[in-house]
Amino acid sequence: MIINDGGGGTRPSVPRPTSTPTTRPAANTSSSSSGSTGGRHVDRYDPPRPPPPVTVTPPAGIPSDAWHSIPPSVQQQIATHPTAPAATPTPHPTAAPTPTPHPTATATPTPAPVPVATPAPTPLPTTAAAPAPHPTTSAPPSGIPSDAWQSIPPSVQQQILTHPTTTTPPTSPTPSTPTAPSTHSQPPGASGIPISVWNSLPPSQQASITQSYHPTVQLNTPPTQAQMIGHPPPDLQIPMGEWHSMTPEERVALWTPPKGPDILTLPSSSQQQAHPPPGSGLSLYEWQHQMTPEDRSNAWTSLPHLEVPTLPSPAAQQAGAPPNSVNIHEWQEMTPQERTQAWSSYVANNTQYVANPQLRDYLAQHPELHLTDVHSLINAAAKSPKGFEAAMREAGLDPNAALTYPSANLADLAVVRQPPVGSTLPTDIAQANVYHLVQYNTAPFGTPYNTSFQPATQHFSNNCGPASLAMALRIAGQMPAGLNAEQQIDYARYLIKDTSNGSVTTSPGTSVPIYDNDSQRLSYDRIANAEQQTGIPMTYTTGWAALDDSLANGHPVVAAGQITQPWIDQFPDRGNYGSVDVTKDPVGHFVAVVGKTTDGQYLVSDPMWTGGAVTMSREELMKFFANNYPLMTTVGQ
Repeated sequence: MIINDGGGGTRPSVPRPTSTPTTRPAANTSSSSSGSTGGRHVDRYDPPRPPPPVTVTPPAGIPSDAWHSIPPSVQQQIATHPTAPAATPTPHPTAAPTPTPHPTATATPTPAPVPVATPAPTPLPTTAAAPAPHPTTSAPPSGIPSDAWQSIPPSVQQQILTHPTTTTPPTSPTPSTPTAPSTHSQPPGASGIPISVWNSLPPSQQASITQSYHPTVQLNTPPTQAQMIGHPPPDLQIPMGEWHSMTPEERVALWTPPKGPDILTLPSSSQQQAHPPPGSGLSLYEWQHQMTPEDRSNAWTSLPHLEVPTLPSPAAQQAGAPPNSVNIHEWQEMTPQERTQAWSSYVANNTQYVANPQLRDYLAQHPELHLTDVHSLINAAAKSPKGFEAAMREAGLDPNAALTYPSANLADLAVVRQPPVGSTLPTDIAQANVYHLVQYNTAPFGTPYNTSFQPATQHFSNNCGPASLAMALRIAGQMPAGLNAEQQIDYARYLIKDTSNGSVTTSPGTSVPIYDNDSQRLSYDRIANAEQQTGIPMTYTTGWAALDDSLANGHPVVAAGQITQPWIDQFPDRGNYGSVDVTKDPVGHFVAVVGKTTDGQYLVSDPMWTGGAVTMSREELMKFFANNYPLMTTVGQ
């Protein structure tokens, strides 16, 4: 995971432990950044290696194609009884062997040994003892050669024969009815198995084959609708029976990142007068008989809400230009399509989320105070005859909370600025996940955010800084095409260090220099060195105003901070946070802040987190920064 001030040594592990983590020795290092704190502990973390896949060689006499048509659990039974018939109890028509868990399907990889005491690796499941022999020998079903059939234990023969190819067709599935595997065609994951052999397999064994299959998810490429409905997300480990009992809508919802609550949009004036705001607790009688029209309007506008300009009629759109746009002569020379697009752009540019209506109105009412940031309001409130707390509350801010972010722009607290039209900054989690990268191999966790980390035997990574920069470069359109996740990280490290130790020739035939050194640490201010190689303006700066300004201008940010337990605890349950010892001291780290949602939540991509991007409030993101004060490199500004 992370080492030093943003180095990023990491080891993925089980979801955050409830017990005190094992403490490992750490060495003190100092950051060369002016805003970072020195003396941070370093730690090395060993990424867990998944159990090696179990490959069973077919016994003599069984052709490869017939062997591959037999489920892994049955292969294990055959391999452990290659010549002598195995004992079996009296067969039952519905009996089927329990599928052996697929070695790569575990959601919680066992950590690799580290220099401290760790639990022993979980052993692979063992095959149950062979049952008693069955006295009868039956002819093989269609599709399995006789010599191969004779090599199969009688108990397995009986399991296949008791499930003939002619079965009762399953009824049409309903949202609450599990769907049995089809006996007329092979589902994904069963390709290569002869249809006659597939139909001769018991449904439970068909399920064991399809359960271990997951659709191929390319790096940062969302699955198709058919894949989302047909198969559970790899990192959730949902049994196929439970998956089939879900409705299609429920299945798609598990693939889709969670969305925030609906944003309140102010209705028309007539609707505002007719009904109270949702959640206000006011009865219709109180609303209509005990409040003035001005009170009703204020009740709506005092809530955080989205303000969207109202478009005029289509005829009016063609007749006149949007406010403060072009003159009448230019407007008349435009085509009808250009005029319609001009009005659409006007609406997009003038839609805003009012996060604090009280603060917005206060700023408009007191221009004489020359208020810019929270610090200027604190100074004005301290001189107010009303007293500090009363003056701060009059402006719409909590006096205690405001003291934790004095560098923030008051305007950004009042109204959320949206990036320019045409900006590539994400505005929701799904968009941000397209750019998300993880600094270690995520294959054991079933997520596609870095399945190319090499070498597999390397037990540490300091890639948080380069990974965060790589995400920002991708958003800015400055990442060479044809690189996998790890190569993108190594390319970003080359840009930072201005040193290469290799190159990658991409499919377009371009040679891209890389610096493969996953153990090298970076100080907080080194990210900005990449400007010399890319030509993209990069500035190492500080403060909430700088962070908000960069995002409002359409530029992502590589933020430098520290990992603490409160920071880790904020992440949801849909992923895993890399293992890190923060019991004694915080650990320096980098993350990418890649945008804001419409309602002003920060979109944060932490390269230690396997679950993709997350949304955070200012108070939540504040936990990443020492002394609540952001340190960052703006990319593109």
